[in-house]
Amino acid sequence: MDGKLIELVNGAIIESQMIFAKEHKIPLCIARMEYEKQPITEERFKDSIAFVHAFIDYNPLLLDRDNTYLLFLKDVRIHSAVKMMKKLIFSLKIKFSIKINRISVTLVDESDSLFTLMERLDRYFLLIKTSKNEKIFYGTKDFDFLAEQNKMELLNSIFKKDPEIKVYNFFKNIPLIEEARVTKFSDDFLQIKIDSSKLSFYKKDKSIYLEHNLLPDILKADIFKIDLMNSIISLYNIEFLDSSPVDREEIRVKPHKNITASVSYANRVLFEGMIVDISINSVLIATQLAKLERFKNVQTENIEFDIKFDLPFPNKTVLIKVKGKIVKMMGNQVVFTITPNAVTKSKLSSYISLRQHQLIAELEREMKSSYELT
Repeated sequence: MDGKLIELVNGAIIESQMIFAKEHKIPLCIARMEYEKQPITEERFKDSIAFVHAFIDYNPLLLDRDNTYLLFLKDVRIHSAVKMMKKLIFSLKIKFSIKINRISVTLVDESDSLFTLMERLDRYFLLIKTSKNEKIFYGTKDFDFLAEQNKMELLNSIFKKDPEIKVYNFFKNIPLIEEARVTKFSDDFLQIKIDSSKLSFYKKDKSIYLEHNLLPDILKADIFKIDLMNSIISLYNIEFLDSSPVDREEIRVKPHKNITASVSYANRVLFEGMIVDISINSVLIATQLAKLERFKNVQTENIEFDIKFDLPFPNKTVLIKVKGKIVKMMGNQVVFTITPNAVTKSKLSSYISLRQHQLIAELEREMKSSYELT
C-alpha cells in the first residue's frame, strides 16, 4: 500500500479516536511499537498480531510502517498504559519468542491536535535510540519523561491542577489502597489528608506509594509524621519509580509455613529451596547462592523447568507440579513464571485465598491493637 495513503488513513482513524475520547471524556493512550527484525514464520507472526489485538481489548491496531504499529488503549490512563506495554513486551517474548525494539506511549490531552500528539509520540520513539537499556519512553502534555525540568516544580503544578491521589500501603504483599487529597506541597515535602480507619496502621511503615492520574510513574515517599487527630500524613524524600509493588496485577502471598520446592530439568533435581512468595502465575524461590552458580553463563530464558512443592492447607497438603521459566535471578533468589493447568490453578487459587483471609484477620488484629495503644 502507498505510504501516503497509509498516513492519510491512519491520521483519519487517530483523529476520530481523539474526538471520541474528548466527547466522552475518557482517557485515551496511544502507543507506537516496533517489532525487532528477526526470522519468524508467517503463522507465528499472524498469531502474535492477533494476540496484541486481543491484549488491547480489540481497540484499533494500525500498521504504521515496516515492523511498527500504532496501538490504542481506550479508557486507560498513562500509568496503566505503561504497565500494559511492559506486560505486552514480556508476553510476546514468552509466548512467541518475539522481541520488541521500542515502544513510545502518550496520553491524549484535551488541547492536542493530531500534529502535537504525533510529534510527542515520535519524539519519544526516536529518543529511545539514545538509551542503552530503556525500551519504553512515555509522557503526557504535562509530564515529559525525557524532560530535564525540575520534577518538584512539575509535581507542584500537577497537584494544584488536581490534588486527588491514590495511596498504596502493603501488609505482607496485600495492597491497601486509599483515596487521598494533597493539602500541601513544597520542595521535597508533601502533606496528604486521608479519611480512613486504617490511618494508624501507617505508623508501622517507613514509606508509602502514591499514584496520580497525570503522572506516568508511581511516587515513593518516606513518612515523616502522622497526625491522627487531623488524618494528615506528612511525607518527604519523594522519588519517581519506574517499577514498584503497585505494578503487580496479581496477588502474591507469603506462605504461613515453610514450603520446600524442588527445581528439576530432564528428570534431574537441580536445586531445592524455600518459597518466599507465590501467585497464580509466578513463584519466588530462595536457595543457597552456590547452587545458582551453574546458571550464571547459561541462557535459561527458553528452558522449561519442573517445579514441585506441597501446599499446606489446614487439614492436608496438596502436591503441586508445574512447568516454570526463569524470569530473573536476584542474589540467592529466583523468580519463575509458571504455567499451571486448570486443576493446579484452582489449587493455587484456593491457597492464595486462604492466605488472604489469614492475613486480613492478622491485619485486623494489628489494627485493633494499634487503636488500643493510641
